[in-house]
Amino acid sequence: MNNKNIEIKYGNYSKPKLFNNEFVSVTNFDESKVYLFDTNGDSIDHFPIFGNSIIDVTINNNKNKLITVCGDENEILTYYLD
Repeated sequence: MNNKNIEIKYGNYSKPKLFNNEFVSVTNFDESKVYLFDTNGDSIDHFPIFGNSIIDVTINNNKNKLITVCGDENEILTYYLD
């Protein structure tokens, strides 16, 4: 991301996923943590969050961002970003 290296703890991670050319996410499956970074490589406030899957980020017309991720068994978690 913009030639900036980001160091993250060793683990079993998902492939990085780009959202709307604004965010990049990875999930650490060993620790059930989801990381979200902006295009400058800076961590988004309140991340990492709990999650056991790759996240989905939905951005509506008002620029509200909804994060959806699988939690524990049979659980879907949603988070809003300010």
